[in-house]
Amino acid sequence: DWDQGWTGRAQYLFGVMLPQFGALSAQGDEGFEIDGDDEDSNNPPLSNPTVYNATIIGRAANRGILAKENTQGEISNSIFANFPQGVDLDNSRSTDAEEQWLAGNLVFQNNSFAGVASNLTVGGAAPSAGVLADFVTDGNITDNNVIDFAFTIDPTTNAVTDAYNPVPAVGNASSNLSAPNDGFFDPVQYRGAFKPGAEPWTSGWTLGSLLESDNSLIACPEDINTDGTIDVLDFLELNSAFGTDCGN
Repeated sequence: DWDQGWTGRAQYLFGVMLPQFGALSAQGDEGFEIDGDDEDSNNPPLSNPTVYNATIIGRAANRGILAKENTQGEISNSIFANFPQGVDLDNSRSTDAEEQWLAGNLVFQNNSFAGVASNLTVGGAAPSAGVLADFVTDGNITDNNVIDFAFTIDPTTNAVTDAYNPVPAVGNASSNLSAPNDGFFDPVQYRGAFKPGAEPWTSGWTLGSLLESDNSLIACPEDINTDGTIDVLDFLELNSAFGTDCGN
């Protein structure tokens, strides 16, 4: 959520929303919510940050990016998955995101949308054909297989029955756009927070590793006895977990 005239930079952002249960308002709403100040405040700060290589997995609600008022900036080379809407440009005031985007001051380039019904909306509605064509020309595409965004977890026990995998396969999520080579950004040419096919930087220290909710952090799930080798001993350990007495 950027506002208050933020003009910073960010790269390699990763976020996962909990699956839909309970009060959605208690879990947060948008992937990104971007503006200059609180809605309708008429205060002057104009945000203008630059963000590259984000991966945001939603829960089939709200928007990947809600762009509101008094903001410029850029979000590029990113992946947004499992949202009904990808980017929604607010258009209810003269300072809103649609005007900034049309003027080239608010930029979305080379982003991939997976499991998203509408990659671009304006004020929550379908854009004109010309506006949508410009959005596509900027390299924003549908790629439903770029990552595995399925996620099922029991909110009471934290038992994960369907783990996500935010790391694209080798050869996927490529981009012809690099982040600025300015001493802050890595000028990489891929989409999302993780290098395709590589070990993710979330390994070993994140909640996804602890809960085993992230399949990219499970080094070898077939190695059931964790001895470093997949062999008959793994099968025997799995087989021993099944009882033979159906009456008990």
